[in-house]
Amino acid sequence: MRRFLVTFFTALERDATLREVFALSMRSAEGFPELESGLGDKQIVMEGWKRGLMELLDGAGLRDGVPAETAALAIITSVNGTAATWLACPGLFSPADQAEALADAILYGITS
Repeated sequence: MRRFLVTFFTALERDATLREVFALSMRSAEGFPELESGLGDKQIVMEGWKRGLMELLDGAGLRDGVPAETAALAIITSVNGTAATWLACPGLFSPADQAEALADAILYGITS
């Protein structure tokens, strides 16, 4: 999981295609009717990501009282929030430079 997070945060900054796809996927269909069908696909992907993370995290040494679903949502929202923050204000920080620290902060918050 840590390797995935470090790779994602690094690629977000360094891979223009990933950055463009992620920026586009964050848009609402409001005012962009051509995005409506893609947003349904995004919902399916997000649900799959959540299920996959829950399976991976089940029994993985999570903090007491943190169910796998909550841990999965913490990862998803942290990744999306980090990406959204950087895309909106790229001068604030470097996801690539902060990749390891970001990954650790996310994972240490949910594991014992």
